[in-house]
Amino acid sequence: MEPGAGLGVDPARLRDVLLVEAVEALDQDGGLIGPAEREDADRRARAVLDGAAGPEEGAPLRFVEERARVLREGLVRARPELARLLRWAAAPSPPSAAVFLLAVLAGLGADRLEGSQRLNLLSFSLLTILAWNLVGYPVRALASLARRAGWLRPRPWGRLALWLAGAERLWAPRRRAGGDLGVAIHGRFLAGWGRHAAPVAGARLRAAVDLAAAGLALGVLGGVYLRGLVHEYRAGWESTFLDAEAVHALLGVLLAPGALLSGRAVPGPEALAAMQGAGAGAPAAEWIHLFAASCVALAIAPRLALAGWSALRARRLEADLDLDTASYPLLARALAGERGGGLRVDLSSYSYGLSVAAEEGLRNLAAQLFGGRAAQGAVRGVAYGDPPGAGEGERRVLVFNAAQCPEREVHGTFVAELVAATEPGADLLVVVDESTFARRAGIAAPERVAGRRRAWSEVLGERRVEAVFCDLEEEGSLPLEGARAALWTAAEGEA
Repeated sequence: MEPGAGLGVDPARLRDVLLVEAVEALDQDGGLIGPAEREDADRRARAVLDGAAGPEEGAPLRFVEERARVLREGLVRARPELARLLRWAAAPSPPSAAVFLLAVLAGLGADRLEGSQRLNLLSFSLLTILAWNLVGYPVRALASLARRAGWLRPRPWGRLALWLAGAERLWAPRRRAGGDLGVAIHGRFLAGWGRHAAPVAGARLRAAVDLAAAGLALGVLGGVYLRGLVHEYRAGWESTFLDAEAVHALLGVLLAPGALLSGRAVPGPEALAAMQGAGAGAPAAEWIHLFAASCVALAIAPRLALAGWSALRARRLEADLDLDTASYPLLARALAGERGGGLRVDLSSYSYGLSVAAEEGLRNLAAQLFGGRAAQGAVRGVAYGDPPGAGEGERRVLVFNAAQCPEREVHGTFVAELVAATEPGADLLVVVDESTFARRAGIAAPERVAGRRRAWSEVLGERRVEAVFCDLEEEGSLPLEGARAALWTAAEGEA
């Protein structure tokens, strides 16, 4: 597996990894995870990795997971609030069965038919439920199309779910108990988990909303029919502004699904006119059946189907959770030490003697790029004008000095000969070290460095090779992503 590539990971183990990453990134003094604990975790994870049988591409994932598991065990013993944080992140949404049951109970008690035995067709709570669903589905479809077209930001449900589940005010006292470090760890973990879990949390929230809508409609219907068993309801309506024609048009739209499903036509304006007024009315059974059929067609069956689809999507997204180690430099560094077994890296510098600090930076860059287990020989110096010679490894790293002006006939020719001599499948990385040049440039360093970079890029680009520019002596500034982008691999027939 390539360094920095995504690793499919179990959600619980991903939470462990992200928690440990947050602690290691912020615990600069080693108060929570000391060097001894890190070394012990590396050793135990390496033992599991060495003893496991499986494909090589699964090794980085197993190492990261096991290392995080070992460190997490020590962390939660020392800081119980971190264990609570992990438990919260594991369940950011309520159980579906509980959501549905509560919605049904709420629906049973929501509609009391205005406390009388008269069914007002214009104030019946099912009218609102029908209108909500009739308008909601097109809006939902249009919003989905707009997100696909890039007109709306993606995953609003995911952001809302994580915000609702965050309970920041409830967590604040516990985080304050850990001081500023506890607050920072809490925030970094939530940010990392949110980036990975937002799609899952959003799908779960949508499933919960759809279940609640279906349960509410079912509860209201159940309440109506239960009370209808012991009471005789009569249907009627009153309105200051609407006449029978307008009421018929309104009910004709809202009850059309029920009319199609049950085969019952919506009574006409004449029948509605006879039902207008406080003292007027007709038996309500026919209207209740129409409302029930419409609710099944609009608010219950589609919502249950959407909830099931969202639940399945949440499971699929959870199964496809991915950890991109390139986004977490500390994880990439830990993984680098476990890669590269059996590889050889040839290091050379052209007309340039590396300082001790620069050589250490070069070796660190090669270890992070090719793996800490890759064998690195001595840095081979190449004199000005000499040919590249035969390399001794499958990976070759060549260092130029940015203080030298690039020459097509010298540096360009050397790179061309090196490319021609590289075996198919082998990698070549060209590094232009700016450690001495930046200091010599003085106050005009940015402009001069930029100009020198353009010169080197032009000469090397003619040979179809890119370079990574960096200060090898400056600790923590090694451009790993830039090195990956500049890495050149010889193809068949390249020579």
